[in-house]
Amino acid sequence: MKTKRWGNVWEEKVKHQGEVGIIHGTNSNMGRVLKQLEKDMEFISSWALPSIPLGGNILDCGTGPMARYAVGFSKLGYKVTGVDVSPTTIKLARGWAQKAGQKIDFVNANLVDLSKISGKFDFLFCIETFGHIPSYLSLKTLEQFNKKLKMGGHGFIQFWVDKEKPFMRLLYEFLYFSALKIKKMFTPVFHVNVSSYTSEEIEDMCKSTGFEILKNERGYYLLKKIRNI
Repeated sequence: MKTKRWGNVWEEKVKHQGEVGIIHGTNSNMGRVLKQLEKDMEFISSWALPSIPLGGNILDCGTGPMARYAVGFSKLGYKVTGVDVSPTTIKLARGWAQKAGQKIDFVNANLVDLSKISGKFDFLFCIETFGHIPSYLSLKTLEQFNKKLKMGGHGFIQFWVDKEKPFMRLLYEFLYFSALKIKKMFTPVFHVNVSSYTSEEIEDMCKSTGFEILKNERGYYLLKKIRNI
Protein backbone atom coordinates (compact mmCIF):
# COMPACT_ATOMS: atom_id res chain seq x y z
CA MET A 1 0.00 0.00 0.00
CA LYS A 2 2.82 2.43 0.79
CA THR A 3 4.39 1.84 -2.61
CA LYS A 4 1.07 2.64 -4.28
CA ARG A 5 0.69 5.91 -2.40
CA TRP A 6 4.24 6.88 -3.31
CA GLY A 7 3.48 6.30 -6.98
CA ASN A 8 0.08 8.02 -6.98
CA VAL A 9 1.40 11.33 -5.73
CA TRP A 10 3.36 11.81 -8.96
CA GLU A 11 0.29 11.14 -11.08
CA GLU A 12 -1.67 13.80 -9.20
CA LYS A 13 1.27 16.20 -9.14
CA VAL A 14 1.86 16.18 -12.90
CA LYS A 15 -1.87 16.65 -13.60
CA HIS A 16 -1.98 19.81 -11.49
CA GLN A 17 1.50 21.24 -12.05
CA GLY A 18 2.36 20.25 -15.62
CA GLU A 19 5.76 19.47 -17.10
CA VAL A 20 7.76 22.36 -15.65
CA GLY A 21 6.13 22.22 -12.23
CA ILE A 22 6.86 18.56 -11.65
CA ILE A 23 10.50 19.02 -12.72
CA HIS A 24 11.58 22.25 -11.04
CA GLY A 25 8.59 23.41 -9.01
CA THR A 26 5.77 25.80 -9.74
CA ASN A 27 8.02 28.87 -9.42
CA SER A 28 10.25 27.74 -12.31
CA ASN A 29 9.92 28.20 -16.08
CA MET A 30 10.77 26.36 -19.28
CA GLY A 31 13.90 28.46 -19.87
CA ARG A 32 15.38 27.35 -16.56
CA VAL A 33 14.57 23.70 -17.26
CA LEU A 34 16.24 23.79 -20.69
CA LYS A 35 19.29 25.65 -19.37
CA GLN A 36 19.78 23.05 -16.63
CA LEU A 37 19.34 20.26 -19.18
CA GLU A 38 22.10 21.66 -21.39
CA LYS A 39 24.44 21.95 -18.41
CA ASP A 40 23.63 18.43 -17.21
CA MET A 41 24.09 16.83 -20.65
CA GLU A 42 27.53 18.39 -20.99
CA PHE A 43 28.55 16.93 -17.63
CA ILE A 44 27.01 13.51 -18.30
CA SER A 45 28.53 13.28 -21.79
CA SER A 46 32.05 13.87 -20.50
CA TRP A 47 31.78 12.16 -17.11
CA ALA A 48 29.71 9.04 -17.75
CA LEU A 49 28.85 8.30 -21.39
CA PRO A 50 32.43 7.34 -22.37
CA SER A 51 31.82 4.23 -20.23
CA ILE A 52 29.35 2.77 -22.72
CA PRO A 53 29.54 1.96 -26.44
CA LEU A 54 27.95 4.34 -28.93
CA GLY A 55 24.61 2.92 -29.93
CA GLY A 56 24.27 1.05 -26.63
CA ASN A 57 21.03 0.59 -24.72
CA ILE A 58 20.10 3.10 -22.03
CA LEU A 59 17.36 2.76 -19.40
CA ASP A 60 16.21 6.16 -18.16
CA CYS A 61 14.63 5.61 -14.73
CA GLY A 62 12.24 8.40 -13.82
CA THR A 63 12.20 9.78 -17.36
CA GLY A 64 9.86 12.65 -16.51
CA PRO A 65 7.13 14.37 -18.55
CA MET A 66 9.54 15.98 -21.05
CA ALA A 67 11.75 12.88 -21.38
CA ARG A 68 14.50 15.47 -21.60
CA TYR A 69 17.48 13.22 -20.89
CA ALA A 70 16.02 10.33 -22.88
CA VAL A 71 15.66 12.62 -25.89
CA GLY A 72 19.20 13.89 -25.37
CA PHE A 73 20.63 10.36 -25.29
CA SER A 74 18.60 9.36 -28.35
CA LYS A 75 19.93 12.34 -30.31
CA LEU A 76 23.46 11.14 -29.49
CA GLY A 77 22.72 7.78 -31.12
CA TYR A 78 21.79 5.59 -28.14
CA LYS A 79 18.79 3.27 -27.96
CA VAL A 80 16.68 4.53 -25.08
CA THR A 81 13.89 3.17 -22.93
CA GLY A 82 12.22 5.58 -20.50
CA VAL A 83 10.32 4.39 -17.44
CA ASP A 84 8.11 6.40 -15.09
CA VAL A 85 5.58 5.59 -12.37
CA SER A 86 2.97 8.07 -13.66
CA PRO A 87 0.79 7.16 -16.68
CA THR A 88 0.19 10.86 -17.45
CA THR A 89 3.92 11.51 -17.37
CA ILE A 90 4.49 8.68 -19.86
CA LYS A 91 1.84 10.13 -22.18
CA LEU A 92 3.47 13.57 -22.05
CA ALA A 93 6.94 12.05 -22.55
CA ARG A 94 5.80 10.28 -25.72
CA GLY A 95 4.59 13.61 -27.07
CA TRP A 96 7.90 15.34 -26.39
CA ALA A 97 9.88 12.48 -27.97
CA GLN A 98 7.66 12.58 -31.06
CA LYS A 99 8.06 16.35 -31.28
CA ALA A 100 11.85 15.90 -31.15
CA GLY A 101 11.68 13.23 -33.87
CA GLN A 102 13.20 10.57 -31.61
CA LYS A 103 12.13 6.94 -31.36
CA ILE A 104 12.08 6.05 -27.66
CA ASP A 105 10.33 3.20 -25.90
CA PHE A 106 8.35 4.20 -22.81
CA VAL A 107 7.12 1.94 -20.01
CA ASN A 108 4.79 2.83 -17.15
CA ALA A 109 6.31 1.05 -14.13
CA ASN A 110 7.41 1.58 -10.56
CA LEU A 111 11.19 1.50 -10.06
CA VAL A 112 10.81 -1.10 -7.32
CA ASP A 113 9.49 -3.54 -9.94
CA LEU A 114 11.01 -3.34 -13.43
CA SER A 115 9.81 -6.78 -14.52
CA LYS A 116 7.72 -5.19 -17.30
CA ILE A 117 10.92 -4.17 -19.07
CA SER A 118 12.50 -6.88 -21.19
CA GLY A 119 16.19 -7.27 -21.93
CA LYS A 120 19.25 -5.86 -20.24
CA PHE A 121 20.97 -2.53 -20.68
CA ASP A 122 24.48 -1.15 -21.09
CA PHE A 123 23.69 1.97 -19.06
CA LEU A 124 21.10 2.87 -16.43
CA PHE A 125 20.37 6.52 -15.75
CA CYS A 126 18.55 7.86 -12.67
CA ILE A 127 18.76 11.56 -11.92
CA GLU A 128 16.56 13.72 -9.63
CA THR A 129 14.57 10.58 -8.80
CA PHE A 130 16.28 8.19 -6.37
CA GLY A 131 15.90 10.65 -3.49
CA HIS A 132 12.13 10.52 -3.91
CA ILE A 133 12.07 6.77 -3.32
CA PRO A 134 11.22 5.93 0.31
CA SER A 135 14.37 4.82 2.08
CA TYR A 136 12.87 1.45 3.02
CA LEU A 137 12.63 0.71 -0.73
CA SER A 138 16.11 1.92 -1.67
CA LEU A 139 17.82 -1.49 -1.59
CA LYS A 140 14.97 -3.11 -3.49
CA THR A 141 15.28 -0.42 -6.16
CA LEU A 142 19.03 -0.91 -6.50
CA GLU A 143 18.45 -4.67 -6.78
CA GLN A 144 16.08 -3.97 -9.69
CA PHE A 145 18.72 -1.76 -11.29
CA ASN A 146 21.22 -4.61 -10.99
CA LYS A 147 18.82 -7.03 -12.70
CA LYS A 148 18.30 -4.65 -15.63
CA LEU A 149 22.00 -4.07 -16.30
CA LYS A 150 24.31 -6.30 -18.29
CA MET A 151 27.33 -7.65 -16.43
CA GLY A 152 29.91 -4.88 -16.54
CA GLY A 153 27.19 -2.36 -17.38
CA HIS A 154 27.22 1.09 -15.80
CA GLY A 155 24.76 3.10 -13.75
CA PHE A 156 24.63 6.86 -13.30
CA ILE A 157 22.65 7.61 -10.16
CA GLN A 158 22.11 10.84 -8.28
CA PHE A 159 21.90 10.21 -4.55
CA TRP A 160 20.93 12.98 -2.17
CA VAL A 161 23.81 13.03 0.26
CA ASP A 162 23.11 13.70 3.92
CA LYS A 163 25.43 16.43 5.14
CA GLU A 164 25.40 19.38 7.48
CA LYS A 165 23.33 22.22 6.05
CA PRO A 166 24.66 25.80 6.03
CA PHE A 167 22.63 28.52 7.72
CA MET A 168 21.29 29.98 4.44
CA ARG A 169 19.97 26.56 3.41
CA LEU A 170 18.21 26.14 6.74
CA LEU A 171 16.72 29.62 6.37
CA TYR A 172 15.53 28.81 2.85
CA GLU A 173 13.84 25.62 4.04
CA PHE A 174 12.14 27.47 6.89
CA LEU A 175 10.76 30.11 4.52
CA TYR A 176 9.81 27.49 1.93
CA PHE A 177 7.79 25.34 4.32
CA SER A 178 6.19 28.40 5.91
CA ALA A 179 5.05 29.56 2.47
CA LEU A 180 3.88 26.02 1.70
CA LYS A 181 1.49 26.09 4.65
CA ILE A 182 -0.07 29.29 3.33
CA LYS A 183 -0.19 28.02 -0.25
CA LYS A 184 -1.93 24.87 0.91
CA MET A 185 -4.93 26.99 1.88
CA PHE A 186 -5.52 28.10 -1.72
CA THR A 187 -4.15 25.45 -4.07
CA PRO A 188 -3.38 21.70 -4.11
CA VAL A 189 -0.06 20.87 -2.46
CA PHE A 190 1.67 17.52 -2.89
CA HIS A 191 4.10 16.14 -0.35
CA VAL A 192 6.76 13.99 -2.02
CA ASN A 193 9.20 11.72 -0.25
CA VAL A 194 12.74 13.01 0.32
CA SER A 195 15.42 10.47 1.27
CA SER A 196 19.08 11.32 1.82
CA TYR A 197 22.00 9.08 2.77
CA THR A 198 25.47 9.45 4.19
CA SER A 199 28.36 8.58 1.88
CA GLU A 200 28.96 5.47 4.00
CA GLU A 201 25.35 4.37 3.57
CA ILE A 202 25.59 4.85 -0.20
CA GLU A 203 28.77 2.77 -0.33
CA ASP A 204 27.12 -0.02 1.69
CA MET A 205 23.96 0.01 -0.46
CA CYS A 206 25.93 -0.17 -3.69
CA LYS A 207 28.24 -2.91 -2.46
CA SER A 208 25.38 -5.07 -1.16
CA THR A 209 23.52 -4.82 -4.49
CA GLY A 210 26.43 -5.83 -6.72
CA PHE A 211 27.86 -2.46 -7.71
CA GLU A 212 31.34 -0.97 -7.62
CA ILE A 213 31.57 2.80 -7.27
CA LEU A 214 33.91 4.08 -9.98
CA LYS A 215 33.67 7.75 -9.07
CA ASN A 216 31.36 10.29 -7.49
CA GLU A 217 30.96 14.02 -7.56
CA ARG A 218 28.37 16.24 -5.87
CA GLY A 219 26.04 13.30 -5.28
CA TYR A 220 26.39 11.89 -8.79
CA TYR A 221 27.69 8.32 -8.71
CA LEU A 222 29.05 6.31 -11.62
CA LEU A 223 28.60 2.62 -10.81
CA LYS A 224 29.67 -0.61 -12.48
CA LYS A 225 27.81 -3.89 -12.11
CA ILE A 226 30.35 -6.46 -10.90
CA ARG A 227 28.07 -9.34 -9.87
CA ASN A 228 24.52 -10.61 -10.25
CA ILE A 229 22.27 -10.72 -7.22
